[in-house]
Amino acid sequence: MVKTKNIIVALGVVAGLGVTALPMATHAASSQNTTVTVNVASQLELSIDSTAVAINMDVNDLDEASKSTLSVTTNTSGYQIQVKDTATTGTPGSLVNGSNSIPSISTSSPAAPVAGTAGWGLKVGTSYYGVSGTAATIKDTGTSHGAVTNETTDVYYSVATGSHQAVGSYTATLQYSVIAAS
Repeated sequence: MVKTKNIIVALGVVAGLGVTALPMATHAASSQNTTVTVNVASQLELSIDSTAVAINMDVNDLDEASKSTLSVTTNTSGYQIQVKDTATTGTPGSLVNGSNSIPSISTSSPAAPVAGTAGWGLKVGTSYYGVSGTAATIKDTGTSHGAVTNETTDVYYSVATGSHQAVGSYTATLQYSVIAAS
């Protein structure tokens, strides 16, 4: 009988361990999805190698050697560089010395200034641009242009003085901007 009792106790222990090894209940699976969105802001940065340009000229003269180098960094698909004169009085776009001025070349059909006829503008590549108080695009890469880091553009200041140009310092303040191409 002791043998039988030991067998029954052993079977009870095995049965008890077997029950604990089996899951007590089946749990239903549960899951949820999470969408992660990262919004990267548009980056448009413009820097200029010099914030002041001095051009020394005589009367009846032409100068196209002075320039600014603009550097653009962007993560957008293309960009435009725009420029405007910041003057709020007088004739925006003119280089001014008191009541004397050197007018901008035409903004609608710009052509190179000519020595002997007072006029000035910007030259980018082989194209000339007049300056006014309204932003004008002087470079447009189009929308298929990819992101760039420190892509440079040389802007030459093309200035002609008249044969009777008054002596003095003529100034204008230009504002360069970079925007995403459209």
